[in-house]
Order: sequence, then structure tokens, then C-alpha cells
Amino acid sequence: MDRQVVKAVEAVNQGRVREGEEILESALDRCPDHLGVLRELAGLRFRQTRWVDAEALALRAASRAPDAEWPWDVAGSSRYLAQDRTGALKMWNHIGRPRVRNVELRWADTQRTAPSRHLGLTPGDVLTPGHLARAERRLMLTPAVTRARVDYRPLPGGGAQVDGHLLAGPRHPLVRSEWPGHLARALTRSFSLVGMAPGGAAVQVRAAGHYGGWGQEVRTGVQHSLPLSHGAVDWSISWAATELPLADTVGRWERTSAAVGLRRWETSTVQTHLQFGADRWDREDLMIRAGGGLLVAGRGDSPTWIGAAAQGWRDAQGDRHFGRVSVATQGAWGQQWQLEVRSGADFLSSQAPVHLGPRFGADPSVDHLLRSRQVVRLSESPGGGRWIHGGAELRRWWSAGTTLHLGFGIFGEGVTGAVRGGALGAGVRLRPRGSGSWIRADWASDPSTGGHRFSLGMASTCGLGRHLPFSLPPCTVTP
Repeated sequence: MDRQVVKAVEAVNQGRVREGEEILESALDRCPDHLGVLRELAGLRFRQTRWVDAEALALRAASRAPDAEWPWDVAGSSRYLAQDRTGALKMWNHIGRPRVRNVELRWADTQRTAPSRHLGLTPGDVLTPGHLARAERRLMLTPAVTRARVDYRPLPGGGAQVDGHLLAGPRHPLVRSEWPGHLARALTRSFSLVGMAPGGAAVQVRAAGHYGGWGQEVRTGVQHSLPLSHGAVDWSISWAATELPLADTVGRWERTSAAVGLRRWETSTVQTHLQFGADRWDREDLMIRAGGGLLVAGRGDSPTWIGAAAQGWRDAQGDRHFGRVSVATQGAWGQQWQLEVRSGADFLSSQAPVHLGPRFGADPSVDHLLRSRQVVRLSESPGGGRWIHGGAELRRWWSAGTTLHLGFGIFGEGVTGAVRGGALGAGVRLRPRGSGSWIRADWASDPSTGGHRFSLGMASTCGLGRHLPFSLPPCTVTP
């Protein structure tokens, strides 16, 4: 059989490719496990750019000689040239290749370089699919980054050049690309203005709030993110003013906050978050804040994930405290279907001011959705308490032209404890292409009371509210 292999190689080298091919195919039929035949025929298929056939022959040889390098090299090269870069790495990793040789990170809009250590890759490391996915998700922890892409190029000798590209968000909120979002929020009586401070792309300035309806709120703040090799460290300073109607008056509260947090992608699919801070209400009540979270996300761009988070506040005397625990998950089927399930619990001590308690309803001022009511009034749950709440929504998305997505959702949600209520309903969704937020128009009924309500609002971060302390992957699917 070795003589046949030599004869085939000589024929191919002399330009008689068809003759050499027939010799190798005949030899393979007679001896399907001969490594020499598999090697030369895989090489010939590779030369003919028949990547699928070359990979199949190489993997066939690898199953018989797993310690040999050439089968994995041919299989990886075939996948890379077939545009399967992740699959190529999986093949090359069997033989400890490719090893990171050079790393570059640039801003896509200006081509300015950024510190390559933010990718968390060190020259000499074996580059794996998990390394690439984790590098992209670590870059997305910076609030100023709206999109990140990390790719690689194989180099001679088993090395790899890793290139990262960052796309920064708009420098100010009045650029044309932000207008659809501003219009959508205006329809739902809310606003969000985000810009980058002149000091650098990692400094974000934000103003947001809602008006009209049941209450009003304005929030402003500055957040700075320092990327690290495994994640990011954030610090933020913010101020908020809230007006809410009470039983016989209108209450107004101010809150000044400072916080520092650490977010890390421990692996390509697991993110952890820790946060500590202090909040002062009405210039008197200083409360220490602590929180943490765990997120297990799908691989790549998958919108499937599950997350859990806990946050708590406590004053210096220990007689005022409140907190919340949240668990949420989202699954997806294909490019259109999404199922979101969420649950949580909130608690408030009897000595704590009643305005610190959670609010439920469909108004923009609420903390948790209960779309059968505008809002559960604070006077209905005085003196602290505990609340257990949850909900689920099934969504279907369709393309509506080149700039919009239209969706339909059915949902159910409820709360029990210091207050009780439920909602069953359906509604339509309208989302600009590429946006993580959408307009919702819902009709919901409370099965226990028979009351019903139509509401219009914004949904984002998969409708989970404002309190999950970690960055979620994109929660919307582009049909």
C-alpha cells in the first residue's frame, strides 16, 4: 500500500492530478484505515479547496491516530477557510495551537489603539473559542462600548494574531441615530439622555426619568469604568429627585448616591458582580448598600441566559433596612420566539420610610410590572412588609421593513404579601432594529377583581426593571 501512495504522490507532483486521485481512492477502498492514504487524499482535497471532504478525511485519520498532529492541522485549516473560525480553533486546540503571538485593540470609529490587556489574552496562551467569547463580553462591560468584536488570524508556525475592535456609543444624545429612541420614550412619558464625558470614552454621563402619570422622577449621574483583564471596575455618583402622591399629600424625596462595583466574566458564559455604596435620602438617612449577582449566559450571541441578584440597604443603627432578591431567565427558539420568566422578593423593615418600599403597576414610576393596575399606592402597604412577585412573557418578533421589528406578547404576573394582585394579558411590541428597548402596548386584566387596564410603556433589559446589578447580553433577537 505504501508503494501505491508513493506512486500517487509522484503522479500529482508531475501534474497528473486525476491519475493520482484515482490511485488514492482505489487504495482507500481496499484499506480504509491506512494513514498514508488518508493523509495524501486529505491533502489533495485541501488543494482542490474541497474543505468538507478534506476535514472528513482528516478527522477519520485523527480517530485512528489521535496523537498525530497533521489530521488536526488539516481539519482546523479546512474549517478556517470554510469561514468556521470557532470550529477551526476547536480542531487546532487538540495539538496546542494556535498560540497568541500579537494582540491589538482599536476603536473602530477613530482607529485609536486601546490597551490590549483589556482582552485578557497573554502572548503564548493557547487561543480557544472560550477566550474569544470571554474577551468580547469583557469589553462589553464598559458602558461606553456599544459593540465589540474580537477575531484572529493564523500565523505561520502555529501562532495567531488577535484583533479587537470597539464601537463607542454616541458622544452626545442628540445624534440622529438616537432620535427614534427619544421619540419612543417621549410617547411613554420618559426620557434617557446619555453622553460621553470629554475626559475619555469610559466616562458616561446620564440623565433619565419619567413625568406625568402617577409620579415624577429625575435621575442624573456620572459613571466611570476601568477595564481590567478579567472584567471592569466601576464607580458612580448620582442624584435623584422623586415626587409621589401619598394618601393626602405629595411626597418629595431626594437621594444622593455613590457606589463602586466589580464585574467579571469568570468564564465565557459566567459573570459575577459585586457592588458597595452609600445612599443618603433627604440629607439625613445614610444607608449602606451592598449587592451581588451571578449571570449564566448562552454561548456566542445566544439570547438564552439565567441570572440571580440580591441587593440590600441598612442604616448605621441597624433598625432601618430593605432589600430585594431577583431571579430571571430567558430562553429563545430560532430567531423569533422568546420566553422570559422572572421572580423575586422585596422586604422593608417597619421603621424604614414607606417610600423606600417597592411599587407595582404599569406606570413608569414602578419598580415591578403589574400591568392590570396603574400603581399600588404606598398608603396601601404602610409599616414595612414583604412582597413576593413574579411573571412570565412569551414573545414573537417579525421584521417590519428595514428599520423596525414588530412583536406580540402574552404575559402573566402577580404579587403577594403586603399587597396582592395579578395580571393576565397580551400586547404588541415595536422595536427599532438594533435597539435593546421597545415600546409595549398592553391590555391586562386582574383575575381576582375583574379590573382591567390598557398601558403604554417602555421595556428593556428583558423587562426586568432597574435592579439587576449586572450587564445582560443582548436580550432581543433580530429576526
